[in-house]
Amino acid sequence: MAKTKLNISLDSKVKEEAKIIYESMGLNLNTAINMFLIKSIQERKLPFTPKAENPESVQARYEALYMRDELPTFNSADEVWEALNED
Repeated sequence: MAKTKLNISLDSKVKEEAKIIYESMGLNLNTAINMFLIKSIQERKLPFTPKAENPESVQARYEALYMRDELPTFNSADEVWEALNED
């Protein structure tokens, strides 16, 4: 079987957490990704059922992504405490 390289972009935290999980099963990340793709081909679908997020999660994601410019920023923990203690 001819081999080819696949370049994907991952969040570094996602990559590290997945790596730890798969290594605990005796797999490396490359093997786990190959297993996922092979299972997808065999079943002709995702090997799991995606679910819609609950409305609160969708709203929180929206706020985090699109409203962050409107949120206050802080330069220190002291500034955070001062803001929290304001009446």
